Amino acid sequence: MPREMVAYGEGAADRGLRLRADRYPYVGWHGGSTNALPRIAYAIKAERGEWENLRDTDVIDIVMEELLKMHAQRGGPDKLLFCSMRDPRPEVEGKTPAQLAEQWGVDLLEVGIRLEQMGGVSAIVIAMSEENLKRIIAHPLVGIGSDASLKVDRRVQAHPRNYGTFPRVLAKYVRDERVLALPEAIYKMTHQHAEHFGITDRGRLAEGLAADIVVFDPWGVRDTAEFLDAHQYPEGIGYVIVNGEFAVKDGETTAGNYGRALRKTDI
Repeated sequence: MPREMVAYGEGAADRGLRLRADRYPYVGWHGGSTNALPRIAYAIKAERGEWENLRDTDVIDIVMEELLKMHAQRGGPDKLLFCSMRDPRPEVEGKTPAQLAEQWGVDLLEVGIRLEQMGGVSAIVIAMSEENLKRIIAHPLVGIGSDASLKVDRRVQAHPRNYGTFPRVLAKYVRDERVLALPEAIYKMTHQHAEHFGITDRGRLAEGLAADIVVFDPWGVRDTAEFLDAHQYPEGIGYVIVNGEFAVKDGETTAGNYGRALRKTDI
């Protein structure tokens, strides 16, 4: 996070704006695009109609220049891990542009073209700054969020944040690296969000409030999901109580569905 952005957010909050942010604890992002071609490539394709037009003699040099610049800014063509969005594609799952270029015997431009022609291929881009991540999650205006969604089909690659966001914060950034104190981390996961959105019956333990409780071992909790093996549940969480009912008991998920949509109650 650039320091100017932090200062801008702090200034807005000081002026009375109800401003908050959230961050997930990973240095890779997962988008709905292959992220394998530069922006100019999509503009040329839209104008000329076919992906192969990226090799037209009057545009190929600028496309290649922008493509190499894009990879260099990310730290190289091994910083993308391709994955499926819908149907499994084992030929590209977990592969990088560099690996596919070698596997197919083509250049990086052709890798991007083929992936776009396939459709349904996304990528995890591992190109964020760990030091920035630590500064961001420690900032008082920032809470912890997963930016995640449920992936029912375990054959399709997912981002580890879907399974490991909160245990990772507790293990890596609280216990191991001490970026956050435990009470501070829990506040950033719970009451900070509820308070900001005006949800007054959640986010803290008190008589008369909804019983949403997670019971975990602070010394044993940890995430096990990885970028190339994301469908892995965390360890060290024995019980999860949602609306007063056990959703997880003795480390095992129960059959009940106790969650519900939350509405703003106060602001």
